[in-house]
Amino acid sequence: MSDACCLKFRAINKYLIESLVNPSIYFANPGQLNDPFDCRMDVNKIISSAIHKEKDQRQKDFLLSFLDNKSFGENWKSQFENIGVFSVSMCSEITKKQSLMWSHYADEHRGLCVTYSFSGDYFTNAELLAKGMVQYCAAPDVSGVFSSNFDPVKITQALLYIFLFNKSSEWGYESEFRLLKYSSGTFPINPSSIHEICFGLRTPKSDIDFIKKIASDYCGCTSFYQMQHDDSAMGFKAVKL
Repeated sequence: MSDACCLKFRAINKYLIESLVNPSIYFANPGQLNDPFDCRMDVNKIISSAIHKEKDQRQKDFLLSFLDNKSFGENWKSQFENIGVFSVSMCSEITKKQSLMWSHYADEHRGLCVTYSFSGDYFTNAELLAKGMVQYCAAPDVSGVFSSNFDPVKITQALLYIFLFNKSSEWGYESEFRLLKYSSGTFPINPSSIHEICFGLRTPKSDIDFIKKIASDYCGCTSFYQMQHDDSAMGFKAVKL
């Protein structure tokens, strides 16, 4: 995500206002995420699926050793209970006009969409557990992950990626990129990272005026847009304010 922009759809509430007055982003705990399987898939079921597909008996026996270790699944789950997840959508005109994102995350077009711009080295490796695009699938793809692999470290790394970066296909419209930290909570950012704010079709003018003022005063943001109907029957476009 080197010098790339990303989108965060938001409702207008006290948490948004706090993130503008004190420029920051929020890393949510897995228990706060709206997908009950996000970062909380059953790792034993993932391994069981790999065992079912594995043809090599030695590999099956090796994978079974993970399941025979009763504390493995519990320890795996507990080490991720306190991580922090910051989810955004990769910036594109298609995503910015995604109706489901506006409806689900921006208060049915009464909220806004913040465009963030982070340089590639903005977050240090010490601060991040991992980062990357989310993969969408009907079920986690374990083919080739465990086959002929007897290295516990490599298997753990493969499981880590599946556990933290796989979501059901139904969420594919989000085009999600995520940053993960070792703990949840607020993370301060450079005010200049708030590159642009786009308001929804239904955002009240009083809210627009208020957000424009605090974003300008506290973040130096001067780029503001609002979604408006375009010439098509069910389309809309961003118009500069």
